[in-house]
Amino acid sequence: MRGNGSFWTMKGKLKDAQKQDEVPLYRSYGVTRNYRPFLGSMGTGALVAVALWIVGLFALVISFGLVAFLFYGQLLLVTLFYLLVGIILVTVSTRTLRKRMKFRRRLKKLCRKEGYRLEYRRSLLSSFSWDEKQIDFLLNTKTTLYEVRLLTLKKYNASLLFESEETMQYVTYPYRNAFTTILNFQPKCRTYPLDQTPATVRGSRTAVKVLLVNPVCREMFYKDGDGARVATGSGAELFGYTVFTATGFLETVKRNDEQMRYGSPQEREIGH
Repeated sequence: MRGNGSFWTMKGKLKDAQKQDEVPLYRSYGVTRNYRPFLGSMGTGALVAVALWIVGLFALVISFGLVAFLFYGQLLLVTLFYLLVGIILVTVSTRTLRKRMKFRRRLKKLCRKEGYRLEYRRSLLSSFSWDEKQIDFLLNTKTTLYEVRLLTLKKYNASLLFESEETMQYVTYPYRNAFTTILNFQPKCRTYPLDQTPATVRGSRTAVKVLLVNPVCREMFYKDGDGARVATGSGAELFGYTVFTATGFLETVKRNDEQMRYGSPQEREIGH
């Protein structure tokens, strides 16, 4: 086509119309583009920077650890082994001391709360050795006087047998494993004497002789009149003593004091 160039003119107009109909990808009818606030952008950037810093620090620590292990790996392993063995030995060897100190803290707390009087006759370290003639501490409540002797049992895998009014027997058993079986380890027995001196009575207060087992063993027995072994536990009255564990003693002291002052729960209900 010539003259007016109608073919090329129509082609150009068609392209212009198509361009006018095209809509950018970020635009749509009735929807505008959302711009993020400046402070929000800064916050996101700070979080990313902190995360990258932490990852970088972690990678640096791992790198130093790998280098140290390559050069000093054997020394580190030996040191770690001895440290682990030391921690185990300290934990096992201080078990009795930790149990005793925990009981003393609970006893002092009870005395402060209830207004009881506590009098120590032997020191903390002396209380670990058995002396049937010595009282470890006196506990004076509102109604009762407790003369307490502490019996320290170092191993839980053991049994305590009250044989008679004069003696009790502490038997420790080896833990069953291949090593103790091959070497044929046998139980070990130790005899403790008992004192039969009656409790001191002061005024109108009831006096109680207490044998406090702390830490405890796995089981306790006593011999009856026929010589048979009978299982027993905290709160049992045996040969002039009332035997308690630490928790049983603290709970019984408070309960007995309340009952003797106010009566049993049944008596209080009847009174109301």
